[in-house]
Amino acid sequence: MSHLRKTALIGTNNEDIGSFKNALNIHDADVHHSFVNNYFHQHTTATTFAANAPAGSTQITLTSAVGFAVNDFLHIQDGNYEIVHPRINVLVGNVATLDRPLDNAYVIGDSIQKAILNMAVVGSLATPQSFKLIPNTGEIWHIETITIDMIHGTAGDNGLFGNLNPLLNGVCLRFYSGTNGKFTTITNWHTNGGVSLDMGGITYVFRSSGGGTYGTNAVGNFKGQTGSVVYINGIAGDYLEFLIQDNLTGLTSFRAKAQGHTEGA
Repeated sequence: MSHLRKTALIGTNNEDIGSFKNALNIHDADVHHSFVNNYFHQHTTATTFAANAPAGSTQITLTSAVGFAVNDFLHIQDGNYEIVHPRINVLVGNVATLDRPLDNAYVIGDSIQKAILNMAVVGSLATPQSFKLIPNTGEIWHIETITIDMIHGTAGDNGLFGNLNPLLNGVCLRFYSGTNGKFTTITNWHTNGGVSLDMGGITYVFRSSGGGTYGTNAVGNFKGQTGSVVYINGIAGDYLEFLIQDNLTGLTSFRAKAQGHTEGA
């Protein structure tokens, strides 16, 4: 006759670990406190700080403002970078007023680049545009979730991409391993329906009665849907990227974020 053997579980203080109706309750402890909440983006125009900017500064002085304009987002770094890209609200000469205080202090010569967050650009199979997610220097990121937001002028459905006709080449999400120099394609979206299959659903937002725009939104959780995270080793040169391989300028905007945490923090 077969039987089940009951084994007691003992805690660190030598106490019995109890259960409810013989079901062990496992709690996912909140052990991570260094979050990742970053846009996929690309860099264009580059300059440097012409004056020191203490943490909390809302105004910065650029060595050159050529190529920068109001509403541009900035990729600011000195090895580590501002997690949320600040936006230029006012630009007078070389002095830019930002939409928020800086989290970190920067000194003369630190890097300032224009960050393009809107992926509604012109790409092709031969000349795709890459929007990357790259960890801070020396960090390893565990990405659990990707979110996307599209804004467009007419309604979308599963047979369209946003409100565009199905894409010929697609929006390709892939992982680059710096260790072996190889890419791994995670998915390639041609329609909203393809986005929905990967993300576990999609939401279409309709304009208000007073006007406005339409939207397409989705949230995909790697950990919840596959039981794993995307492991990006910045030390080895890993990164995630979206390749835009079609003309998406018919969309008002197309943005994507990755969320997760830093390993060991």
